[in-house]
Amino acid sequence: ILSAKLPFRTHGEVFAYLKALSPRSRSHFLFHALHAALDLATAKSPDVLLLNAYWYKYYATETAHGGDPVVLRSLTAGFPEPDVTCYLKTSAETTMARKEQPSDYESGYGDYVSFQRRSLRVLDELSTELGWHEVDGTRSPEDVTTALLKSVALR
Repeated sequence: ILSAKLPFRTHGEVFAYLKALSPRSRSHFLFHALHAALDLATAKSPDVLLLNAYWYKYYATETAHGGDPVVLRSLTAGFPEPDVTCYLKTSAETTMARKEQPSDYESGYGDYVSFQRRSLRVLDELSTELGWHEVDGTRSPEDVTTALLKSVALR
């Protein structure tokens, strides 16, 4: 198992390592981990891969951390393009209300809501550019599920 070979014993150690890195270095680490996960998943020859956030989350977060969007975007060139991307649109306040304990990383090592507002602006731009299926993330779980299934069925 790949995770057994990593030098981190706890989530706290991972987050401490991430905090020590610059946005560019952190992106290399996070994108490397995502590529490794994709390699493991595709080795099983699945019919469908369902990914939560994909590279988009890390790109948006690292941009909100102050990373150069042109450099960070260039690091995403090796990722395959999804057949369908659904975007649960919501506010930073709503995501905060749903979080039990946001990490320092998700909070930009400061205020969660203001940091997430910056990150969500980047995701909004990506959604427009890449033509994502936007779903109102403030609706009930049942309504969100129905909307997601309709988006996937359009494919």
